[in-house]
Amino acid sequence: MPIAKGQYGNHESILQVQFGIGDIRMDKAQYPAESPNEVHLVISQGEPGEIGREHNDLRGKTTDEINNPQVVFTFDKPESITSVIHTLIELQRDLFKLRSVG
Repeated sequence: MPIAKGQYGNHESILQVQFGIGDIRMDKAQYPAESPNEVHLVISQGEPGEIGREHNDLRGKTTDEINNPQVVFTFDKPESITSVIHTLIELQRDLFKLRSVG
């Protein structure tokens, strides 16, 4: 199951999000009416499809209007988003290095 809680190494009850078959949706969403200026990254699981396909059906929706949100990233500063992007780029480089060696 691509999003599931379970044993991961020495840690119990870890939420793991497994990417690779196009069923993980990442959508930008606003928080409900109480905080209309907050924007979040919502991760949910759907049917497998093309990896990287944009989903415009949720554009402008609030977190309450998204079906089955499972992980919500909230950012207080732009630098936090930059940090996540940097870490993902480094992870991508490491993954390609491992694949080219093996």
